[in-house]
Amino acid sequence: MARAAHGVAANGEGISQWQAEEFFGYNVSNNEWCNRASHTPLLNNFDRNDANNLHTLTVGMQKKKKSWDTMPEHMKKPYATSTICHIVEIIAMLGIHWRVFNRNENRYRAQGNGFLVTGANVDDLGIVFSFHKMGETWFKENRIIPNENVKELCFGYCPTIFRLRNFKMYAEEPKDLGTLQLASLAAIAETLKAIGCNTRTVKYFSKPSVNTRYSHLFPVAFEMLGMVGTVLQIKNTAFRMLPNPTIHHWDRKFFSVRTLLATYKSVLEEAAKYQLQEAPVETQSQAMFNNNDQISMIISEAGKVEQSFCASEKAIRVSQQQHKQEQEQDQFTAYFLPGQRTEEPKLYCRAVMASLHAAIEKCDIFLKFVLRVHLQEVLGMLNSQNTDQGSAEDCSETAVEKEELLRSSDESPKVHRINKQQMAHKYRKVMLHKLQRLDSASYGERHAVLIDMYISWVRENVIWKICSELDRQRKRQNHQNEPQRIQCTGTLFGARLAGGEDELDDDGVDTEGSWESKAKQEISDVWCVLIFRMICWLLLHDFHKLDVQIDKDGLFGSRLPVYIA
Repeated sequence: MARAAHGVAANGEGISQWQAEEFFGYNVSNNEWCNRASHTPLLNNFDRNDANNLHTLTVGMQKKKKSWDTMPEHMKKPYATSTICHIVEIIAMLGIHWRVFNRNENRYRAQGNGFLVTGANVDDLGIVFSFHKMGETWFKENRIIPNENVKELCFGYCPTIFRLRNFKMYAEEPKDLGTLQLASLAAIAETLKAIGCNTRTVKYFSKPSVNTRYSHLFPVAFEMLGMVGTVLQIKNTAFRMLPNPTIHHWDRKFFSVRTLLATYKSVLEEAAKYQLQEAPVETQSQAMFNNNDQISMIISEAGKVEQSFCASEKAIRVSQQQHKQEQEQDQFTAYFLPGQRTEEPKLYCRAVMASLHAAIEKCDIFLKFVLRVHLQEVLGMLNSQNTDQGSAEDCSETAVEKEELLRSSDESPKVHRINKQQMAHKYRKVMLHKLQRLDSASYGERHAVLIDMYISWVRENVIWKICSELDRQRKRQNHQNEPQRIQCTGTLFGARLAGGEDELDDDGVDTEGSWESKAKQEISDVWCVLIFRMICWLLLHDFHKLDVQIDKDGLFGSRLPVYIA
């Protein structure tokens, strides 16, 4: 009899050979480089074991002696033993997706990659799983990333960049921002609480209505993954597939992450060019895109990613023309043309992988402060049509209306209330129009529409709301510390978030306007980097479109015995 076990070891020979030949262009059988234009640059010092040594997750088997006298009467042949958490992880690694996972009735069914897995309770024994072969099985670009942290995703968790080193997660312990919980609407609500979102935003998930909306081009849960999720793809390896930790489908038939990145880069370039050449002189001092290191970094890194894609495609087309290998053409992406339907290639070249890793590494300095307000704005925008009057009034104080709100401060309470109601109505009307435009846009237009909504609306709201919060913090702090005034750094990333005091210049003069301008610039930079990181993360990782998370609350790390017949 055998006992299934999880462990850390080198991967199988077949997968190693596929990665060597398809990803690195190396013929393992003949121990030589392939004489063709590979879509991956050749590595002269390549050793296929180098890539395998980076893998930290595999499935192992070990022997366990048992007596036939202890065989339950329901079992007609030897069986293997495992644990419930290991079964969940093994099934994910085999490319199988759960369809039913009902612990109350002990009914379990999973299907995918040529397998059918069923599970049920057997009297006097426990839960027994059976594997059935139904069709062809393959492990190529669909193979799950062999990273040990992937095990958490099988249960609806995802580690974030805020997690401390050597952190050990326990299923029953409350989660902080170091772990995203995405396995159910209630779990996502807990994540939003940990981020610090307001009650209205949390209620979209904790008390949803039938009309609550969670998606634009793709669900907002994937935005959270891309913005703060740890990079799980292993450098210098080919695999990008992950178990889906969310309750939503990841279906790229309706959008292209690569096109979204190209559109984002184009919009930032146009904004920087306009502010530098065409904006009025008096507004250039407040410009947020020109002469900006963060925006320049985003444009540069996005350009490198697209160049890597194009170089890969060019090499493939040359190879196909020389060898007339038209049957391989559907594996790679064609050049993007406006209005043309495109998809990312199933297998990325090594240069694309390296470019995406480099881009994300340059993005991993930002604050959850901006993340919190961004999620509030996006979910509020998606559900503006269903927002009640009071919540809509809270949403109406946008950056565009700031001056109007300041002017209305001297008005009577009745006039101010009427103006606020009018602005709330205006907010709902504008957002409904923007969402209708996004929903009705063609495939070639929808990416630009979403980026335009984010840049011109969400970003402005995030800046205005964070500045308002910071201003209230500073006023409270000043009131507590009067008449003492303390000099501080005046940066958003420093004392400001903790409630710093009025900024002083070298002569001790209050520079209120300078602080506000600097805060807006830094908030805008952080927001732009968040969006860029999200897009790059989603490009670097992938999910099967049929894979969705079914709640397995409390099973992560569980050693409940199960049996495999």
